[in-house]
Amino acid sequence: MRGIACVKAGDGFAALRAIEENRPSLIVLDLNLPSVDGRTILKDLAANPATSEIPVIVVTGEPKPDLQHALVVLCKPCDPDHVAKIVADHLPAPRG
Repeated sequence: MRGIACVKAGDGFAALRAIEENRPSLIVLDLNLPSVDGRTILKDLAANPATSEIPVIVVTGEPKPDLQHALVVLCKPCDPDHVAKIVADHLPAPRG
């Protein structure tokens, strides 16, 4: 997306490190991750005062996931343009 910096993580541990190092404005999180699954990451984010306010958009292949800490849940397969619109709609105003 134009004007938005993105950080990609290949597994759950890398995602946790990236979140810690970058303090993102919004997270797009797949539930099916190697090493640490997305549900654990979502719960950890919600339990941590430093990350609990970060909006999380969850992407999953599960038909009806029970996720209380997700802002939006998108089911795979996801249209990239739809994902981009959801991200743009929920991206917080720039910090300043």
